[in-house]
Amino acid sequence: MEYWGPKYLIQIGENIRRRREELQLSLMDLAYEADVAKSTILRIEQGKFNVSIITLRHIAMALNVDVAELIKET
Repeated sequence: MEYWGPKYLIQIGENIRRRREELQLSLMDLAYEADVAKSTILRIEQGKFNVSIITLRHIAMALNVDVAELIKET
């Protein structure tokens, strides 16, 4: 099995940012809807934070997508 590490975190962050921008949400909007700190959302989008599955679920719900959409490879 190949180790993804930072590459995988960057992919998740890009997927979140892409969906957030599609919905025309600011970082603050997403943070509020997901009940996650804005700084945490920013770090996730930058691929600098290993997000927990619970936080990822909150973000997915705020973005109206399944968690699978946020973790898929593009």
